[in-house]
Amino acid sequence: MRTEVSLHHLPRTPQLRSVANQLEEKADRLLGRFGRSVQSAEVVVRGGDAHHGPDLRCTVRVALNRGKAVVVKATGATPAAAAADALLRARHTVAKRLDALTRHTNRATLRRAAA
Repeated sequence: MRTEVSLHHLPRTPQLRSVANQLEEKADRLLGRFGRSVQSAEVVVRGGDAHHGPDLRCTVRVALNRGKAVVVKATGATPAAAAADALLRARHTVAKRLDALTRHTNRATLRRAAA
């Protein structure tokens, strides 16, 4: 699984680079358990502005081997908080999607075996 973390409209500081590395490790840990079912994960954290308010926005996009990609958005006061919420919700959504795909495949196999 390929993981990419990008930060937009945020100051480039050593602390922020450290947070980006931690986010990448967390994404690998949370989504890596799905193995080959997940192609890639992309975590994008955008800084707050006058139009969207002071909170940071995080978007997590998980590309699956089968089916559509999972996209989850969250906001938070810090990059870590925004990304943590989005990653947990993405893990839950990916698990549900893969479970539904497995059930659908198993039903189709059973129908073929009965025919």
